[in-house]
Amino acid sequence: MSFRMLGLHNMVVNEAAMEEDDFSLSFSQADVIKTMDNARQRTLWRQSGRLLIRQAELMQTPEQEAPYTLSGGDLSDNIYVYRDSIRLPLHSRGQVGIEFAVRENEKKLIVRGNEIEIMMRGVARYLKHLDEER
Repeated sequence: MSFRMLGLHNMVVNEAAMEEDDFSLSFSQADVIKTMDNARQRTLWRQSGRLLIRQAELMQTPEQEAPYTLSGGDLSDNIYVYRDSIRLPLHSRGQVGIEFAVRENEKKLIVRGNEIEIMMRGVARYLKHLDEER
């Protein structure tokens, strides 16, 4: 089965803000690893997008304003926790949230909510084949 994984390391957060009851995070330079059926190698792509958490509660924010770069983090989707990467596509309801670590910052970005969605923007740009064979 083909699938894509969105990497959190080195993702650039351009904007992060509450919009009424929703939290919106726009990102760029995010690595997307694509794995295709029967392929021996995975491919690395770069793409921008937006993460939206509905009925959100902002628990903690980094000390610096956007733009900033992530060093990793967790995304909670009910009983599942994705660490440092997120399987795409993602649109889920229930107990959801993020806890993203910001490079060179002690405070994390922590948001909880009732629905989460990631919308990729534009066309993904191919970077390279990954050497690791399956």
